[in-house]
Amino acid sequence: MPDRPGTACWCRRRESAAGVGALLGVVAGGSLAGRLPPALRIGTVIAAGAPLFGLLRLAPDLAVAVILLGLAAFAWGPYFAFERTLVQRLVPEEARPRCASWPARRANRRPPRCGPREEGRAEC
Repeated sequence: MPDRPGTACWCRRRESAAGVGALLGVVAGGSLAGRLPPALRIGTVIAAGAPLFGLLRLAPDLAVAVILLGLAAFAWGPYFAFERTLVQRLVPEEARPRCASWPARRANRRPPRCGPREEGRAEC
């Protein structure tokens, strides 16, 4: 029986297209967009992927939508690497452990322990 749009197989293909596009975008797109000046990288990556996501609204069928989604994920793939490196460059070296560990503590639902140093407890 052939796959029809709306079946579970098409959903897996859509998710696979997004995953493969994002992975290739991180690997190959970083070298392509990495040639731009640092001030333009994030904006260019977002501007490259946004029209492709917008075209999803006009896709005539699911196959075209899957292709557009893969291309959009490819275009936005380098964003995450560029954003993380930008944060690392902008945050002073002595504050990086706090910035890097606070989201992990928030995910574990532990409140951040920032403030004056107390006896037996390191400053965050």
